[in-house]
Amino acid sequence: MLFAVFAVLILGSDTLMTMISGSNKGEPSDTSVRSQFAAQVGTAGATINQFERKFAMGFVRTRDEIARIQKLLTDIEFRGGRYIGVEFESEPDFIESVLPPGLEPRGNNIMTAAIFDFEGGSAGPFTGAAIYVAARHGDILGKYTMCMFMNNDNAMMFGRDIFGEPKRLAYVAFNANEKQGGGHVDRGTARLIEIDATFDNDLSLDPAVDIDFNYKASLAPDGVGLAGDAILTFSELSMAPMTFRSGTANLAFNGTVHDPLHEIPVKKIVGAHYLHSNFGAKCRELARIPGDDFLPYAYGRYPDWSVLADANHAETAGTRPISEVLVGSDSVR
Repeated sequence: MLFAVFAVLILGSDTLMTMISGSNKGEPSDTSVRSQFAAQVGTAGATINQFERKFAMGFVRTRDEIARIQKLLTDIEFRGGRYIGVEFESEPDFIESVLPPGLEPRGNNIMTAAIFDFEGGSAGPFTGAAIYVAARHGDILGKYTMCMFMNNDNAMMFGRDIFGEPKRLAYVAFNANEKQGGGHVDRGTARLIEIDATFDNDLSLDPAVDIDFNYKASLAPDGVGLAGDAILTFSELSMAPMTFRSGTANLAFNGTVHDPLHEIPVKKIVGAHYLHSNFGAKCRELARIPGDDFLPYAYGRYPDWSVLADANHAETAGTRPISEVLVGSDSVR
């Protein structure tokens, strides 16, 4: 609306209607009314050109814009990544219970709590954290993303809508160097994850590939079930480490009704590592899971709206810590 009023004031209604009626029909191109508008006003101005440049990508993308975006989405990169991972042994019954259809336990009962920071790349800069479960799909070995937290919505939408990562917004603090590091994740007043690690052993800097499993699923518009099958995705993350070190860590989990990290059994810390690397990523569909089979896991990725709707609990739901697990490097405390 603002654009239309501005255009009429500058060009007059007759000129503007001629531009619109003479523009290409169907899918917009880079010579559509947006570009013509800036060209017609000439030196009147610099202000208009700045306006056109600022809003060069509209609500409907042009062919050139789509091509540019799709090139980026098929050649994904994350630059300047610093990653702390804390591996711990969990209970086999728990691991089996949280793996959706299409995945099986790897048999080592290993889970990973990770916190990380990236300087830029396809999703822009972001800081995040995640809980992973060692899993397999047939002969493919990888890790399943059980939950993930992001500090901004650009990164949240990128990973959720492309890979199917179960991302939620949170405050994520991260600090690390080659010798020590850590951070924490806060949602509301609950500190869900806290990591404190020390690194003292150098590891191989050989290029490597890591594999992540995720599920893409949408709730049905009528509120009952899913809108079709869930898609199991397979992401290959290639890395060329600049720094890779191992060490020990302390790990703390808190939980709420919406973020039940307190339910994760932690038997002992197996180890910790620090990685500084650029990453490349490729993602593809691996399998389709019937919506009804994935529904319990899909609802586990969302807040419990029935609690949020309860006037007696709405203010505290999702913000009140209800338990804590604190684990040292060698034993459960």
